[in-house]
Amino acid sequence: MAVRTEAPVRTDQIRPFTVEIPEAELDALRRRSASTRWPDGETVGDQSQGVPG
Repeated sequence: MAVRTEAPVRTDQIRPFTVEIPEAELDALRRRSASTRWPDGETVGDQSQGVPG
C-alpha cells in the first residue's frame, strides 16, 4: 500500500503582514504615553542601582 503525503508548508518564506488599529485606539495610546510619569534617573554615580541609562 502506497502512502502519499503533501509537501510540507514552508514557514521560512517572507510573507506580507498588515495590522489595522483604529485611529481612536492610537490616539488613546498617545495620550497615555504622554501622561506617563517616568521614574527619576539613577541617584548614584556608580552601578549599584543597575546599568547607568
